[in-house]
Amino acid sequence: MKIFFPLFAGLTASAFLCAATLAFAAAEPAKVEPGKAATAANDAAIIKLAPKQRLPRKVTQLTIIDKEIGDKRASAAETDNAVLVHYTGWLYDPAKPEGKGEKFDSSAGRVTPFGFFLGVGKVIKGWERGIVGMKPKGKRTLIIPPSLAYGETERPRIPANSTLIFDVELVDIIGKLDATAAALAPVASAPVTPAPVPPALTIARLTPQDALPAAPTAITAIEQAAGEGPVAENGNDVLVHYTGWLYDASLPGGKGKQFDSSRDRNQLFRFKLGAGRVIKGWDAGVVGMKLKGKRTLIIPADFGYGVRGAGGGLIPPNATLIFDVELVELPAPG
Repeated sequence: MKIFFPLFAGLTASAFLCAATLAFAAAEPAKVEPGKAATAANDAAIIKLAPKQRLPRKVTQLTIIDKEIGDKRASAAETDNAVLVHYTGWLYDPAKPEGKGEKFDSSAGRVTPFGFFLGVGKVIKGWERGIVGMKPKGKRTLIIPPSLAYGETERPRIPANSTLIFDVELVDIIGKLDATAAALAPVASAPVTPAPVPPALTIARLTPQDALPAAPTAITAIEQAAGEGPVAENGNDVLVHYTGWLYDASLPGGKGKQFDSSRDRNQLFRFKLGAGRVIKGWDAGVVGMKLKGKRTLIIPADFGYGVRGAGGGLIPPNATLIFDVELVELPAPG
């Protein structure tokens, strides 16, 4: 989840945690309501339809429509795989074309796909079961009854007891959940114990008047506006606006090519500090900000996307990044 360009702490199997990528997505498939398990009957069967087959008026079981098979040479997604997907979600309305009523969320327009581990309870059950069997570059429509989605729980733009329909593209399969990640992954049916909060990394501090480092090796924070009120700490949920560029010390403000911005989407990004759901430079660099504070973060590759890069080439391997971040909301715990 989410989440979301600084969505992934890393793209190795062991470090790959749900970020969420979703940038405070309305559906927020990265979160599961404890105790909202599907009925045994709904868990037992999947209905598969052809693309031109008539849609059901009432949906009581997960319904799958394969649109494109994807890479036939590749292995299919399995439980415990780390996957990257792009998606769009609508309220299901069989009276509308393709059953697509009001749209409530989409990863379209976000550079980074949504990433999560299959089978560890980090997404709604309809996603957990509906993405298994997909191949990279494959496209599938999932029609998900309430019992496999959010049930009686009302979500932003999703009424209680809503049937949902998603178009999902499996962008890639990263690897399998290893023992280290398994130990960190909460199980949906069990009480969730918060993971230990890691200590903050050392941060280099500059003023807006200081010269920018030519080749930064440490996370660097430049306080642009102090803000006021409570301070963001590890374990806090935070809502931020941000814009990210490739770092180039020879350009004004060190800002090279822009690769992502929540402001362009007019959509706040939400994540939990210290939970490993964003790149390390964000987890460390946002700590200590005050409400309405503004901070520039210069993040070397070791604390960003490393040797792999991200965004289909928009962030090259070993790229240093620079972000302008504003702490817009700091919700009260609980």
